Amino acid sequence: MKASSCAICGDGAGADVLYPERLPANGLSADQFSARRAPDRVHGRFMRCRNCGLTYAAHIPDADELAALYGASHFTYEDELPNLRRSYGRCLRRVAAVRADTDDFLEIGCGNGFMLEEALAQGYRSVRGVEPSGESIARASPHVRPFIHHGMFDGRAFAPASIGVVAAFQVLDHLANPGQFLADARAILRPGGAVLIVVHDASAWSVRLLGERSPIFDVAHPYLYDRGTLRRLLERAGLVVQDMFSVWNTYSLRYWLRLSPLPVRLKTALVAGMGPAANVRVAIAAGNLGVIAQRPIAA
Repeated sequence: MKASSCAICGDGAGADVLYPERLPANGLSADQFSARRAPDRVHGRFMRCRNCGLTYAAHIPDADELAALYGASHFTYEDELPNLRRSYGRCLRRVAAVRADTDDFLEIGCGNGFMLEEALAQGYRSVRGVEPSGESIARASPHVRPFIHHGMFDGRAFAPASIGVVAAFQVLDHLANPGQFLADARAILRPGGAVLIVVHDASAWSVRLLGERSPIFDVAHPYLYDRGTLRRLLERAGLVVQDMFSVWNTYSLRYWLRLSPLPVRLKTALVAGMGPAANVRVAIAAGNLGVIAQRPIAA
């Protein structure tokens, strides 16, 4: 683990402890870095920057350890793929108001490529993905698997000004250097190209209600954003925010319960008591934040 600081202000602003460290004595595992796992209250010491208000973990794994953890992470959300595609598909359709061209689409942290399939269905002519989890790529449709690069994102792997849309759904929260990621995304976007990002909203009603029991306070989240800090980070990278919105997530009742901080036995009993109703889809603006930002045409 290495010491961290505010991704916007650096070390100089100072920070206050928001929540104390709750890490396992036997070290971190790939299970804790698998997407959309059930909440377990495992997290580092969370801080809040006194200057900009950014929430961040005081210590994070180094780059090699993160690559290993995400590389060995598991594919845990197959039952919710149609609902995830529906939720993020609504976000992708909003890009058309900023950028009408549907020439090519790159998703960072694409999992099994379900949003690559959605982008093709929405008319994008070319899709590519980057995903560190070999297990997730193995679950990809043969239709999109050949277009997924296995590994961590490296902007140097893409030609400058070569991509129309870069998307990252629930990825920016997981990055040790979000500023570098956005700078790389800007560099590979064509002038006028757009980046679409969905993150957890650190100021959402659900976070205010649950406090530390909110599932966003997690060892896999080095940084957590609200509307103000996310905008500042994007603007520092030379991107112009065009649209910022609350995301309505559509999940089954079973999955909503899985994300809740209730005891595991109680959640299991509730799902069992629901019977087929546990599969009913419910859309809630539970605490995700979407943003579309553009590389200036003149830059």
